[in-house]
Amino acid sequence: HSFLAKLGKVTPSYDIVIDTLIEVIGQDGTLIFPVFTYSYFDKLAYDVQNSPSKVGLLGEIARKREDSVRSLDPCFSM
Repeated sequence: HSFLAKLGKVTPSYDIVIDTLIEVIGQDGTLIFPVFTYSYFDKLAYDVQNSPSKVGLLGEIARKREDSVRSLDPCFSM
């Protein structure tokens, strides 16, 4: 979990936070963010590419990146 407000204004975007984490863990590491939608519980259609996360800004930013892969779980996707 993160508290991005503690970082202050991040420029040019919060992608730099994700890029830095990827740099630190290296090519053999795995970076996982919760991008939960709770779609199943809310009786909503789940779209792995477009359903927004309901649990945080950093995960939502990561979800939208071209280098991200999202799991298929309609409630607790990562």
